[in-house]
Amino acid sequence: MIAISDMHLARHIWPGRPSIYGDAYAPLRALADSPPGKEPIIMAGDIFDTATPDGDSLWEFHRFCSAMEKAGCPMYAVQGNHDRSSTPLFASFGVRRLSLAPVSIDGLRVCGLDWMPSERLLRALADVPPCDLLVMHAPFRHMLGYEGKWQLELKDIPAHVGSVIAGDIHVFGTSSVPSGGLFLSPGATRPRNMDDLDGGFGWVELDVAGGRLAVRNRRKFEGRKFIVVEDAAGLTGALQLACEAAATAREELPPVLLVPPDCVEAAGKPAGVLVSIRNKTREITVERQADPAGSCSLLDQLGALVKQEEEPELHSLLDSLLRAPDELVDRLVKEWLVGKGVIESI
Repeated sequence: MIAISDMHLARHIWPGRPSIYGDAYAPLRALADSPPGKEPIIMAGDIFDTATPDGDSLWEFHRFCSAMEKAGCPMYAVQGNHDRSSTPLFASFGVRRLSLAPVSIDGLRVCGLDWMPSERLLRALADVPPCDLLVMHAPFRHMLGYEGKWQLELKDIPAHVGSVIAGDIHVFGTSSVPSGGLFLSPGATRPRNMDDLDGGFGWVELDVAGGRLAVRNRRKFEGRKFIVVEDAAGLTGALQLACEAAATAREELPPVLLVPPDCVEAAGKPAGVLVSIRNKTREITVERQADPAGSCSLLDQLGALVKQEEEPELHSLLDSLLRAPDELVDRLVKEWLVGKGVIESI
């Protein structure tokens, strides 16, 4: 059995960083490209970041569900607080909604509860029939590092519920419910801010034996690379690192550099500058984190960022890169890296 939660499918999931695109989709693509062998997929809410998702997010979820169906993996889900609606959107993609009516999955009696306000949740828990697994979307007190927004404690789970898979809290964690069975928070599939980068996001593989669940493996998704330029290497050095990483990165998650302000001092950017290079495209952005709307196309701002008379080689490379047909971009980057001695040959 595969447990996955809080995918929050949307084009842009990094608050305040609109140039970063596609991070929510990459984990689903990774799972779709290597589907499990006929194991059921349990989704614990917030598949989408909103009840009215954009077309890209719908397409990515369609691609994922098609791959799972082809692999023989039945899919089940509950709704989260972000994507809740009167008719679950996931049902249009062949995903079965879990409810208080038990269904049999891998020999387990499984029930589900969508997210609901706190005043209704305890009453709904009282109506849960005896089951081996309850899938829900609610914040639990022991999973939060602070007081306030939690809805439930472990003691609130009825003793006739064998195990619980709960979405909502974006961190992985396990403990025990009153019956002695497993409590699992799968966590989110990907980070969405710098503080989360070491959190280890992904999905969880579970074993089923004797009516109980046990964690078999936690599959961490290796996401986008963030490279911090810690010395004053200048814009040339920063972009060299970016080009080196872009030449080997997965296309859907190009690297992002965090560059000190003196690297782009000529452009008048404030402290905390984000530089991203998108492989196989003609877009290189230098973005002010304090003012994301101030991000710019390097093609438009090349003269201000890189003085041709001071750094002719870098200016020539970037000008060629931004004007070249897409199929030439990789070669131009690699030729420049060879010339700099970063790599030995193309």
